[in-house]
Amino acid sequence: MAGQPQRRQRGGRRAPDGHPQNCSRGATQCIPTTFAACHQEGTATTPYDVVADMCATINYVRDRYHVNLSGSNFAARVQQADPHRRPHGY
Repeated sequence: MAGQPQRRQRGGRRAPDGHPQNCSRGATQCIPTTFAACHQEGTATTPYDVVADMCATINYVRDRYHVNLSGSNFAARVQQADPHRRPHGY
């Protein structure tokens, strides 16, 4: 699904917008509640806008994994981003 921002997961109850409720959406496959909670002021309010989607994802990663503003500790904080560490579940 990566690289296909308009693609959505299928199945389950439908949200008011017609999409499956709580399915991941947009380029980074962010769920609606996470997108809303991490939305960057001044960007579009839809996860299908790549800039808004990426901003919300960055805000989420920074908050969830305590990544600093410069991102210099990204690989140290997010195991999946460090090619020298073994895979680990969420």
